[in-house]
Amino acid sequence: MKLGRVLAILPCSFVALVACGGSYYGNFSNVPDREACEVGISLPNMACEQACPVKVRGALANVAGVRRVQVDYPGRHATVDAVYPACSGDGFEQMMKSLYMQGYKARVVSSRSLNGWER
Repeated sequence: MKLGRVLAILPCSFVALVACGGSYYGNFSNVPDREACEVGISLPNMACEQACPVKVRGALANVAGVRRVQVDYPGRHATVDAVYPACSGDGFEQMMKSLYMQGYKARVVSSRSLNGWER
């Protein structure tokens, strides 16, 4: 099989991520390491009001450094309160991977450092 045919069968997003140095879950190479942070995650395919928030909290709680997860089912959004190592590029990737493994197409939509009084 020729290379052109192989590339034609691969998903475009996979080809773009590999070419740009990212992973299947996103490119988090520019995420600074932080001591403490709050991360906003979009979960557009969260479809079950009872079980999905529990699954999302469980998936994110397994990531080292995640302290608290709040899930807004109607808004299809989660807010993660975390410390390092979750507040790093590797931590963001682990959060996305953990959610993906549970079947969620998640995306980081916001992140900010937490001030001392917020920790």
